[in-house]
Amino acid sequence: MSDAPVLIKKFGSYNLIKWKGTFYGLPLSVGPVQMDKGDLSLIPALFQAQTMIEVEKLIVDNRSLIQKHTQPLLEETYGFYNIVVWGAIYYGIPKVGAFNFTSHDEIADKEGVFFNHSLPELKKQMENYCRNQHKKNAGLTVTS
Repeated sequence: MSDAPVLIKKFGSYNLIKWKGTFYGLPLSVGPVQMDKGDLSLIPALFQAQTMIEVEKLIVDNRSLIQKHTQPLLEETYGFYNIVVWGAIYYGIPKVGAFNFTSHDEIADKEGVFFNHSLPELKKQMENYCRNQHKKNAGLTVTS
């Protein structure tokens, strides 16, 4: 059995890694990490558990901790939106200039901003919103 860390998958703004029988959620924002060098407990917002599902749940359940210790990351651009990932949440942010990310609660209620744990579902939300806005501007009836 190899002692080398194995990248299992990306989960939001985390890499899920299996190393020596334990699963780790390592924030992408910390950059490269040598798992066998130093004290992993010093990495803010790092999670570990015996299963990958447990680590995913820790990431989902600890949004406040993650937002305190990590930075949102640009995932991609999509039409008139920037898609940003922060912890386990994807955000669709209109490309209208600078946007201050301080907490989920401060941005979640803004007009035209969307969030979802699923990137494909987030894209559907944005597409539906844009489609409905276009219909409103054209004087058409909007149906969901």
